[in-house]
Amino acid sequence: MLSEVPEGWANSKLGDLVKLEYGKSLPARDRVEGEYPVYGSAGIVGTHNDYLVSEPSIIVGRKGTVGAVYKTNKPFYAIDTTYYVVQKISLDLNWLAYLLQHLKLVRLNEATGVPGLNRDKTYKVTVALPPLTEQKQIAEVLSSVDESIQTTQRLIEQAERVKQGLMEELLTGGLGSEAIERGKVPDGWVVTTVGESCLKVTVGIASSATHAYTSDGVPLLRNQNIKYGFIDDSDLLYVTEEFDEKYKTKRLKTGDVISMRTGYTGASAIIDERFHDCQTFTTLISRPKPELLKGKYLVHWLNSPLGRRLVKQREVGGAQANLNAGTLKQFPLIYPSLNAQSKIIDEIDSIYALILKNETHVTQLRVLKKGLMDDLLTGKVRTV
Repeated sequence: MLSEVPEGWANSKLGDLVKLEYGKSLPARDRVEGEYPVYGSAGIVGTHNDYLVSEPSIIVGRKGTVGAVYKTNKPFYAIDTTYYVVQKISLDLNWLAYLLQHLKLVRLNEATGVPGLNRDKTYKVTVALPPLTEQKQIAEVLSSVDESIQTTQRLIEQAERVKQGLMEELLTGGLGSEAIERGKVPDGWVVTTVGESCLKVTVGIASSATHAYTSDGVPLLRNQNIKYGFIDDSDLLYVTEEFDEKYKTKRLKTGDVISMRTGYTGASAIIDERFHDCQTFTTLISRPKPELLKGKYLVHWLNSPLGRRLVKQREVGGAQANLNAGTLKQFPLIYPSLNAQSKIIDEIDSIYALILKNETHVTQLRVLKKGLMDDLLTGKVRTV
């Protein structure tokens, strides 16, 4: 319940502003591919040659992805897992979309099985209603942040394409993946396996560690901490020093390569000084022979388009595919001299750095947007 609103604003019930109309069933088998987007609770699920709603509107997830909000300016078809919004009074559509996002309607989910959004409860939500002119101003501010996010995401996508092409070129000596898979090798390169090029290939701690978790101790890296080319330390777990001592032979060393056994199988990252002497839980660990192989080169090889394809071919298991240490030891590997490896690493790392910089910028923009939504949509900060 909103206690106070700025002068000129009003406390209103959402149900006094809009009506949530049910979407209409349209199974995939009945759709005829066309120009009109078909929206489900998770977004666009296809197209159709006819529309259900002709006016610009907002689609809200009703079943499944409850409370998800999608705005469209084109005619569209909303299926029966959604509501679409009909305005009862004149509102700025962009402002309304931001308002619905800010309300986090998922909190009104009342289904015990399949999530569901109750219309009556949604209508009773109290919102702060600014004048139409201020709605437009609020939407313009938030839209400018969204545009910056979208622009930066396009830069990331472009850099990702450049990275993939660069890896394909550099890690195959210019021959290309298909040539390598046919057995061709660049002049002067070594043809070997990961196991032959490493001091050891093993698995981190595989015994239960939950009893040893602590708020401040030895970091324990898990498969979900491994991203393609870097370690995400935003959700680290820690274990006690006593537990760590029990598994001291499994401690990580700077320059080790850790790889995911499950999930994004084979995704790899290098261990830097931050995680020297840390532990891992069920991840793969490779320790390159320094006179033969640089850890960063191995990371890029495993993360390359060719590396990912070769990993996919060697996965074992059913529903949850995995890559085991024995398979990784036999994993094919080609590499040039250490000097050439260093040059390859530098070129690929420069693209990684650009991508990471832009991803950080997107994160900052999203934080900014959240703060602006909290302030602008409640009237804490005015645009007039």
